[in-house]
Amino acid sequence: MVGEDRHVVPSLAHTDVRALGPGDRRSLVDLLDGEPGYSLFLRGNLELLGAHDRVQYWAVCEDAVPRAVLMVVAGRSALYAPEGVAVAPLGGVAAERRLSFVMGRGRQVEELLAAAPGLAPVRWQEHLLARVEPADLAPAYAPPALPVLPLGVRVRRARYADLSGLARLYTGAVGFERASPTQVRDTLRERILALRTHVARSGRRMLAAASTTAETPSAAMIGGVWTDPAWRDRGLGTAVVAALARELLAEGREPYLFYLVDNAPAARVYAKIGFRPVGPWTVVHFVL
Repeated sequence: MVGEDRHVVPSLAHTDVRALGPGDRRSLVDLLDGEPGYSLFLRGNLELLGAHDRVQYWAVCEDAVPRAVLMVVAGRSALYAPEGVAVAPLGGVAAERRLSFVMGRGRQVEELLAAAPGLAPVRWQEHLLARVEPADLAPAYAPPALPVLPLGVRVRRARYADLSGLARLYTGAVGFERASPTQVRDTLRERILALRTHVARSGRRMLAAASTTAETPSAAMIGGVWTDPAWRDRGLGTAVVAALARELLAEGREPYLFYLVDNAPAARVYAKIGFRPVGPWTVVHFVL
């Protein structure tokens, strides 16, 4: 985190917009921990990178206390504020940075972009944020059930030795269409070493995988769910997500994920595992 850059908002008494510094960590954590799902990417990067110069946290502050936060990491951004807190003062920050996308609570993303002239959306995706809690499962506190797998297929947590097989699985996958082989490999290396990934495999062949994309002491976001097209409709995606959710719940972390609102098959699969919708989640991509 960096500090001292400041945008004064004169219309709001004792309120300004500034980049947070190390001295703001405690108040930032207090804000983000109020809603672990909606703030997961911001809190997760705080855990993973801390005061690293790759990540900036810009905040609307009242009496020096952050009330709304925009995190920017290499042009990627995530927005968080409790319901009812204005995020429009962060629009100037968003407009000044070459953002590739922003994500967050739907109405707040709209408010931010209305106050950020110059950002040109090219893709607007509406998702549902969902989570699984022990109390959601039947019977209560039972782990998500794993589906019956095809003969010879095993599910386990990925190891570094799986990196090459995972890179082959994800090359050209949704979300990696424009990524080079090196970028795919680097992303998956981080998911194995800094976060976690579960795989379904037959022999040495990787058939499906799912990863955490952000983790905090109390929650984790699951993403990157992908199955080899030749092995779809056999429960492998369900199996790796369920295995990952079981592990997170055993550690006391609530699993979260998000999916497109019109993706009925995904909604059915995640509901079987125990995921329940929390609310809307919006991702907007911009012209660079």
